[in-house]
Amino acid sequence: MANSKEIAQTILSQFCTAFMMIGAKKFAVISEGAGFIDVPEFAHYGGLQLDIPKPSTRLLILLTPMDTYTLVFGRVRRVKGVPTWTTKKIVEGIYVDRVAETISEQTGLYTKF
Repeated sequence: MANSKEIAQTILSQFCTAFMMIGAKKFAVISEGAGFIDVPEFAHYGGLQLDIPKPSTRLLILLTPMDTYTLVFGRVRRVKGVPTWTTKKIVEGIYVDRVAETISEQTGLYTKF
């Protein structure tokens, strides 16, 4: 499997238009083995993290070894000064042609013209 940076670049190139349409920002590479609060089962996947302004959501797009994507919708809030992750929804087993559509379904934002 490709390294984490290559995976993130591939995801970004595949869904660039969709990301622009939903106003995504703060893109970050998810390194394999990074681990996430409340989502440890996905710690060994590489992918891309981005923020969607409305409805204030953080989206993790992870590439699995089966060449499908796992989308993790969540939110980071500060509780007494400590960042706390809350998972809203996990959608697994998504093929590349359904990722943008799934993002649209989950957020209510349009990803296509």
